[in-house]
Amino acid sequence: MNVSDQIKLGGVHIGGTSHVQAQNIAGETIVTTAPATQVNRLFEPTADIIQQAQPEKKLDALRDLEKLKQEVTRGERADHRVITKLLDRIVDLVPDAIKSLATAFGNPLLAGVAGPATEHLLKKLLNQ
Repeated sequence: MNVSDQIKLGGVHIGGTSHVQAQNIAGETIVTTAPATQVNRLFEPTADIIQQAQPEKKLDALRDLEKLKQEVTRGERADHRVITKLLDRIVDLVPDAIKSLATAFGNPLLAGVAGPATEHLLKKLLNQ
């Protein structure tokens, strides 16, 4: 069976490669999340760019990146307002990080939060 196949077993639906969405027998949706280790890998290029930033901006940008990673690991429960605020702060501190952030949000792993975040980043890119 390839990774894009979907399986239905006893009221549980498992599908896709980026996250698991399931319903229990009572039909309640089980909230999906993004694994922290995979999220960390997605944001490594951004962290590398931030490491090259001016020292007075680097620490704040790295803190905001950690907060961003924590929020996106919440998957579909992530607060888009928090994500947008953190993206703005990171890009304001380290403008070169915008493309790596857009790339990270283009990954299917972040499908639950990518829409609004990607749209926000694209608007920022177009206005540069």
